Amino acid sequence: MNKRKIAITGATGFLGRALVNEFSMDKSIEMYLFSTSEKKIKDTFPNVINAFFIETDYSIESLNRSFTNFDTVIHLAAKRPFSENSEEDFSCNSTITKNLSEVCDKMNVNFFINASSQSVYNHKKNNVPFCENEIPHPVNAYGESKLACEKILEKHSTNLVNLRFGQLFGYGDEKKFFFTQMISNARAGKPIILWGNGGGGRDYLYIKDAVEIIKLAENKRIIGTFNVGSGTAISFKELAERCVAIVGNEQSSIIMDSTKIEDTSVRVMNIEKLKNAFCWRPKFSLEQALIDMKKSF
Repeated sequence: MNKRKIAITGATGFLGRALVNEFSMDKSIEMYLFSTSEKKIKDTFPNVINAFFIETDYSIESLNRSFTNFDTVIHLAAKRPFSENSEEDFSCNSTITKNLSEVCDKMNVNFFINASSQSVYNHKKNNVPFCENEIPHPVNAYGESKLACEKILEKHSTNLVNLRFGQLFGYGDEKKFFFTQMISNARAGKPIILWGNGGGGRDYLYIKDAVEIIKLAENKRIIGTFNVGSGTAISFKELAERCVAIVGNEQSSIIMDSTKIEDTSVRVMNIEKLKNAFCWRPKFSLEQALIDMKKSF
């Protein structure tokens, strides 16, 4: 049986690790994992046997040496700028995507899955819930870089699906992010501090649901741009309450800091296009995801 050759960039990131671990159980797949550090990728996946580890700086020259006749490229690699002045990170994301798309054209790669973001939308300029048929107005520099990458890819010949992911969460995410800090505090019995009344709302998507839609996209090979989320907004207060109830302990508490101005913005995506095209819907509610995460603790 001929194995499907799948290239994955950003394999050591949060979503990349979850995806590689899932694909490692599929013996019909041969993975090519791209990273700027071969040592890091080998250390991350010591037991994955159906993968080749490729160190690259994502230059055209480096990619030309590494690329083969891939059936699919899954592009997850990206820097996350948090400052409006993150010009270097913006340029890095665009350059990597541009180089990948050019090499894919040259090597006749048939299918390209691009991990984009809800950050291409702005709750002040786009209708909520966000819809794919609107003109995106990025909310920050990261969103601007992701939208630029989408536009770069659309100019090339490879069949393309853009997946605009909502707020991903799950076990093993970086400690600096709000959700991870909230979980950590709840488990340790430390207070969770919310600003104002803990209002606003975010579209949270469990990492296992994100992996499932990438698997479906790779299998069904439907082209287009799709929002990927829960389709539901959860306020910061609701999130904290559920974290305390499910993963907290007797000392866990929530403190409302009325001296701070809360973020009342609501960011949620319409996922009807995705559900109709892929016959997909999230398997995990927030409560189910937290219970599942608790097993990993």
